[in-house]
Amino acid sequence: MKYIVITGVSSGIGESIALDLLNSGYFVIGTVRKKSDSDKFYQKYPDSFKHIECELTQKDSIKNACTEIKTCLGGNILSGLINNSGIAVGGPLMHQSIDEIKHQFEVNLFGLITITQELLPLLGASMPPRESPGRIINMSSTNGKIAFPYVGAYSATKFALEAISDALRYELNIYGIKVVLIEPGIIKTNIWDKADEADISQYKDTDYFENLDEFKTEFVKMGKDGLEPETVSVVVKKALETDKPKSRYVITNKYISEWLLPRLLPDKYLDSLITKEVGLIKKNPDK
Repeated sequence: MKYIVITGVSSGIGESIALDLLNSGYFVIGTVRKKSDSDKFYQKYPDSFKHIECELTQKDSIKNACTEIKTCLGGNILSGLINNSGIAVGGPLMHQSIDEIKHQFEVNLFGLITITQELLPLLGASMPPRESPGRIINMSSTNGKIAFPYVGAYSATKFALEAISDALRYELNIYGIKVVLIEPGIIKTNIWDKADEADISQYKDTDYFENLDEFKTEFVKMGKDGLEPETVSVVVKKALETDKPKSRYVITNKYISEWLLPRLLPDKYLDSLITKEVGLIKKNPDK
């Protein structure tokens, strides 16, 4: 039996990945913030699932979680680490609080790096190299290559994750550990319900409030029309099992408009398209 650690299995993409791998015969160790989030897994997979409570913003919590993971393995090797946990809190960077921005980095980047460092020895980061080392899969986003208004802080964490993953891929090559980035576009998960309920009243007295409110409405609408989470879990399983995985897997139903063209267009044209699309046009002064 192969053992896999997945961070953030409570819902959405993480839950979908966990279910797919459990159905494929893997033993899944999933991190959650509270035990009740894992009850659904124990009901169907009591002998092949283990929950670990972990708060990615707290180093001690991560260390304790990794100790539990080692105990759970019972001497077995770890075949994969899927860093899925992440949050997104939007807002105009001119006014978004530094604490809110830092929190996104703590969860999406620093916590991810810490748990990866702790688990690398279990994945085979030691000499002599293991015959079948484990694999690291990091959940990035199309926003890790293209930043949009009001999600600048979130995009910054994903841009940074792209760099960290690239560097790790080079460095861990001496052990044969492969590092893979998954870059989904808009996926239909409960994150959009949270976005719909997000309180943006803190920006009420700014020049962005009306536009941000419209952006939020359209953004949530797009999210609820996104791809199903299972679209991602299929790709993750492939990235885990194929002998020669790609360094990146882009998952979007609008590859040309959401991925290819924005990367090819000069900045001035892309800026013009995006600012017009979201209504962030310079206002002419009254004459």
